Order: sequence, then structure tokens, then C-alpha cells
Amino acid sequence: YEKFLISNSLTAPLFESNVAEQEKKRQLLNYLSGGIEIPNFLVQHEFNKENQTKKIEYINLKKFYSKKISEQKIQDIYNKNKSFYTETFKNFKYTELTPLNIIGENKYNEVFFNKINQIENKTLDGIDLNEIASDYNLSLNTTGLINKKNDSKLDKKIIQSFFKLKKENTVEFINLDKEYYIVELIKISQVQKDKNDKDVRDSIKAQINIENKINKNSKLAKEINDKSFSRSQMDLFAKENNLEIESTTLTKLEDDNIFSPGVIKRIFETNNKSINLITDNMLKDNFIIYVKDTKLPKIKKQNENYENYKLKAKLRLANDIYNIYDLSLNRKYNVEINNKTLNRIKNSF
Repeated sequence: YEKFLISNSLTAPLFESNVAEQEKKRQLLNYLSGGIEIPNFLVQHEFNKENQTKKIEYINLKKFYSKKISEQKIQDIYNKNKSFYTETFKNFKYTELTPLNIIGENKYNEVFFNKINQIENKTLDGIDLNEIASDYNLSLNTTGLINKKNDSKLDKKIIQSFFKLKKENTVEFINLDKEYYIVELIKISQVQKDKNDKDVRDSIKAQINIENKINKNSKLAKEINDKSFSRSQMDLFAKENNLEIESTTLTKLEDDNIFSPGVIKRIFETNNKSINLITDNMLKDNFIIYVKDTKLPKIKKQNENYENYKLKAKLRLANDIYNIYDLSLNRKYNVEINNKTLNRIKNSF
């Protein structure tokens, strides 16, 4: 629907025209996916995206990025980002609502739940916690300053529920697995974490490692794209960095002990006698690969998976038509999205 969230100059005839065009597109795509015959070469193309015999040489860059991080570097990052390395502590005043302390007996009966409803309504009306406790003769407890991980006499799930309170002097009624509490947030305190805190050090090291991978991957990718990183250069790179060039043969996306399916998919897209830098989405796995040889097996109509690949080919073709049509529609009507209107409509769902 985003294509219809156009600037305020949108006129009714234009909107109606877009609706008509969209309906035509929908009918076209339904017809395409429902009845038109897909050429065998498109089925073959889909099949080969997942099924190849690919002989490759590769360098696993894990050791390349696992160099020791200096204490000075950790200190520099810590000093520049101190505001990020803080921890929130909160102090709560609370009481648990049980049949025993509300009605004087251990029975979850109608009288108890009527009292519970009364107390919940008082919290919704903004009545002070001390006043509620006085009305029902309840004793109040305090947690002291705690964080979400803090060991406490309260269960962790209770503490997490308490921590949802964001404002001081806020009273909340909590129903958690048939356990009832009223709680008030007394104080919020931000405590600076020490540089030697394990979570802080792990966070800093992760930040440095990601930055290091991005910078070095960018340099390698540029050299590969500029054709200055040849197969012989790959040997030199491995030698200079004490890395090993290994070989393997891939035949399908799944069930490989070295590469994830996403990485194999990228390898399958790499041409013969070509070098590529391939990473996963999280930059966890990084490889330089060289494709020595590729064989593309043929899929026959008798293959039990032929119809599956045929369906994939249909859907991809339909999607390509959709994208081309979508682009032409934007150019024809010079569509501009009104972001404020878009966000308002999105937030209404």
C-alpha cells in the first residue's frame, strides 16, 4: 500500500488510476503463476542455484581476524563510550497480595478476587501505595537498589516485571501467573560499569572485532573487484598472514561442515576461475574463495523435485515482472511517499 501514500498533491483520478493499474497487475501475476508454461531453461537455472559440483580453494579468515587486542585499545574505546557502559539499578517498594494477607484465609474465592479488583482500580486511579497498604493492612517491603541480574529473594520473573516500570513514584498492579503484587518504583540510578567488567570487555572486544573485519573486508573486496588480487596474490596473502589455503568440493546448499547454506549460495554464484570474498550476514564467517571448476548437472522432468524447481522459477519470474511493473509505475506517475503519512498509517495497525 505504500505506493498510494503519495504527497498531498495526490488527486482522486490519479489514485483511481493507480488502483486500476494495480488490479491489472494482480490479474496478470495470477495468470502467470497459475497457467503459463515456464521454459525448461528457467527451471534448470533455479536447479543450478542449489545444485552444482564446485571445486574451490579457500582461505578461512578466522585467524586473520583473531589477533590479540591491546589494553590501550580497550581503554581508548572505553573512554570514548563511557555513557554506553552504564547499568540501571532500581529500588522498589512492594507487597504481594495473597488470600491470607487480604482476607485472612488461604482460599482463592470470590471475596478475595473482589478485593483484588478493588486494589487494581485504586492503582489505576493513582492512589498512593502507602494509602492502599494502610486501607488493607498490608506490610510493605523494599528491594534496595537492584539490577535485572541481581540475586534477590524475589523470583527473576518478578524482578523483570518490576523493571518494566519506567518512572519514579509510579504504582503498578502486577498479575503474573496468578501471583498478585502492587509495586512502586522509588528510585532509578545509573551506575558506571568498570572497564574490567566482563560484559564491558566483551562488548568492547566485539566492537573492535567488527570494526576490524569491516575495514579489512572492504580493502580485500576493493582489491578483488579491481582485479589486483589474483590467484597468485592469494598465495602471497596466505603466506604473509600465516594462513592455509584449503580445497573442497561442494555439491549442494545443505549439509556442509565448513560453510553455511548462505555462504554456499554465494559460492555457487561465483564464476569459474574467479576470486570472491564471501561473508555471512553477521560477519562471523569470512572466506576468500577461488573457483577452480564448475559442473552444472541437468535436471530432467522425471526428477522427483522437478515440479518444486518449476514452481520456484514461476514465482521468481512473477516477482521480476512485479518489480519491473512497480518501477515503471513509479516513473509514470513520479510517485513520492509522504513519510509522515506512511508512519501514521503503519502505527495504526
